[in-house]
Amino acid sequence: MKRRHILAAPAILLFAGASAAKDLRKPIPAPELDPPNAEPVEIAVLAGGCFWGQQGLFAHVQGVSQVVAGYSGGLKSTATYKLVQQEWTGHAEAVEITFEPRVTSFGQLLQISFSVAHAPTQLNR
Repeated sequence: MKRRHILAAPAILLFAGASAAKDLRKPIPAPELDPPNAEPVEIAVLAGGCFWGQQGLFAHVQGVSQVVAGYSGGLKSTATYKLVQQEWTGHAEAVEITFEPRVTSFGQLLQISFSVAHAPTQLNR
């Protein structure tokens, strides 16, 4: 059975209060705890920042077989690019990443996300 990881913008905001601009210059360390998974496929949903940028980034990661852009949160009826950009729908731009955990772990995907695709100290990033 596939494990599904979901890390959306509200969960990431927990880190924002402890961060400062100087922290953005520090390299993101490898995960301390990244247990191996024997399953052939996992799915992770990550939100934060432009989904097209995230889609392009994760599509090139070894072990990732598919990246689908979409929205997390909010109502299905207001999940359109034009409405979400107005910032009242409650959606976050997100990507669903299908990957092989024996090749690339969930912890490594998070390390990439926090290093390149997501800036937790900036509003709506």
